[in-house]
Amino acid sequence: MSNTYIFALLLGLLGVFKAETSAIIENSKLGENILLTLDLIGQKMCVHQCFYHSDCKAVNFNKRQLTCDLLTRSGQEEPGSLQYDSDYIHIYNLSNDQISDFCANTSCPAHNRCVNGERKSLCVTSGCQTNGLTIINGNIRDDVIQVGSTLEYTCLLGYAKRNIDIRCLSSGKIENAEKVACFKMEGSWTIAFKIQSNSGAHPLNSFLDTGTQQERNSSFPSTCMTLTKVPECTTPYRTGLVDDWGQLGVQEIRFVITVNSTLTQEIVFDGYNSTNFDWFTGSRVKSSTWSDVTNTQTYLHFNLPGDQRSTITRLWTIIKSYHGCAGDIGWFLASFNPTGGCAFDMTSNIPTVYPAFPVCPKSTACYFLSETVEAETFAVLLKADKLS
Repeated sequence: MSNTYIFALLLGLLGVFKAETSAIIENSKLGENILLTLDLIGQKMCVHQCFYHSDCKAVNFNKRQLTCDLLTRSGQEEPGSLQYDSDYIHIYNLSNDQISDFCANTSCPAHNRCVNGERKSLCVTSGCQTNGLTIINGNIRDDVIQVGSTLEYTCLLGYAKRNIDIRCLSSGKIENAEKVACFKMEGSWTIAFKIQSNSGAHPLNSFLDTGTQQERNSSFPSTCMTLTKVPECTTPYRTGLVDDWGQLGVQEIRFVITVNSTLTQEIVFDGYNSTNFDWFTGSRVKSSTWSDVTNTQTYLHFNLPGDQRSTITRLWTIIKSYHGCAGDIGWFLASFNPTGGCAFDMTSNIPTVYPAFPVCPKSTACYFLSETVEAETFAVLLKADKLS
């Protein structure tokens, strides 16, 4: 930076350079605190636009490209943020004496701007505040976004977000604000749901529990979002992705089961045109760690509601056939509070707390009674057009 520029900067900050009642710093711009950028605009109109926005304190005017940055702070307030740029002038200490219209004598609330009506001025919303938004495991870029602009936010490494328009409306509200969230990932998959055995949670009701969004719950531990079992995590990790399933463009669903903190079995389903209720079925199977779980296999029960009777509640069932308890064959089920049924419906956990997840550890179907083991968790993961 030249000595000439430093001298000019000091003179500007002292208000030596004046244009009408405003102070100008030549060859300078403030690199931060930009409220709004306007294109194809003259210097005088640039200054005028600042008066119409209650949050505007100064402007950067680009003489070459005729652009105008409205600023929430001035170079006088933030001298360390001033940058040398020969295309710009920085103008502060603005006075509404330069405006001869209704807005000259109008003071609007924060995040509003003044508009001249036929007989009077009006204050209209110019932006939406984001400080009321809750985002876990991510960061929102701006404190205020302008009407019509899209909210920009990022998620921490290992978390995904939805590809959806989240815009500032003229009402001052943010469209789709309830969908601002970061979702735990496992590799390239996004975790939509995870439940643990012996947690006391109903395996199906907790999955279909409309409105539950643990990804937006600041008190929900991030350790409970992982696929493995964590003893204190009795509340399932259930996300809003389950509710918005039909809007996500779901391509594939991955159903994973862990035993002894190890991913033991999994099935990948075709998610095209699926719902959050009908995807779990044999006809949608694309691949599986069980060689005989295919889309051509014959199943007695392969669905979410499973087999529910007065003495048993078998959910998330992948059952091949019944031949009495000792002869019942299949791959997986989630049992909840049975009053009867078979021994494999029960849990070996002491004290007795459900659900129980008997799973076949082999590569083909098992006898439930003699060959299954108790799984610790199962989870539902997604790949979808609207997730990144």
